[in-house]
Amino acid sequence: MTRTLNACRQVAAVVCLVALGAADAAAHDAHRDGESRARVAERMAAVVAAFDRDGDGGISVHEFTVVRADRFAAADGDGDARLSLAEYARAANEPATTELRLLFVGADRDGDGHLDRIELDAVSARRFQDLDDNGDGRLDVDELVHHALHH
Repeated sequence: MTRTLNACRQVAAVVCLVALGAADAAAHDAHRDGESRARVAERMAAVVAAFDRDGDGGISVHEFTVVRADRFAAADGDGDARLSLAEYARAANEPATTELRLLFVGADRDGDGHLDRIELDAVSARRFQDLDDNGDGRLDVDELVHHALHH
């Protein structure tokens, strides 16, 4: 059960990292020990709904990019076009835990202690591909639930 919890947190935290949104952060707690698959699906449906601008039930690369850009701008509290760990943690509605710090440091390619759009875009593109199991260029609830429960 701990492996499932950690996998769900990892999927949700990465979605938070690449998209920077409160709805995504809610998915971070999606699979507490003993929580049902249906409850995980409900949480991941909230993540999809937060991104799904055209109402087709999935997240296209375009929708992902637009929402990510909007949320990056909103999270950039000091307007310097980059995010500190504190700005990222506030945007993700999460404390700066060790896990969150590791994700942040892994995305901070130049090691300057901030994430700029180029760094975030690189992480986003890789993670989107990783989550898109069927390669159709969109993420749906089933793909997110699968990764939350099995990776």
